[in-house]
Amino acid sequence: MPIVKTHAKGQIIMPKEIRDKLGIKPGTAVSVKLVDDHAEIKPLPDDPIEFLTGIFKEQRRSLAKELLEERKKDNQTDEKNLIDAHAILVWTQKERGYQKIKSLLTDCRDQSALGYMSQINLGEVYYKTIRAAGLEEAKRFLENFFRLPLSIVLPTASLSGKHRRSRLNTPFLTPIALPLPRL
Repeated sequence: MPIVKTHAKGQIIMPKEIRDKLGIKPGTAVSVKLVDDHAEIKPLPDDPIEFLTGIFKEQRRSLAKELLEERKKDNQTDEKNLIDAHAILVWTQKERGYQKIKSLLTDCRDQSALGYMSQINLGEVYYKTIRAAGLEEAKRFLENFFRLPLSIVLPTASLSGKHRRSRLNTPFLTPIALPLPRL
């Protein structure tokens, strides 16, 4: 087991054989987590959009359909022009229409669109993934999800007014280009 020393700012140089085995190159994002009395370092995928596309496609049931059924039961609708939980679940399971969400995320990454998601919708996705795939898989999902080019916003009255709808308009996704609230 190689031993390395920390530098002044806590930096370490990971041995080359470990970097090579883990596929860590200059610029690779890694997660660092405290586990009991030691740190765990894990490389993250280079492209979170590609990594998360279809991540839950092996689930036996459609999480997106299940969410819609629950919303219908509760007589709720989501007309807030935000990327909602249903859209993200469709995308992560590569269900019909996932390409539109992937395209929107790519546009956001390329800075030709703005993407928003409410904390409540993110919580729904997280809850669904815990139930379907387990806590560890849900944590792995969130770890990469937060790297996406989306602004996670509080659900407020300022988001419920009129907003311009983009060219991508499906029953489950109404992406928006909102002006940022003035502080």
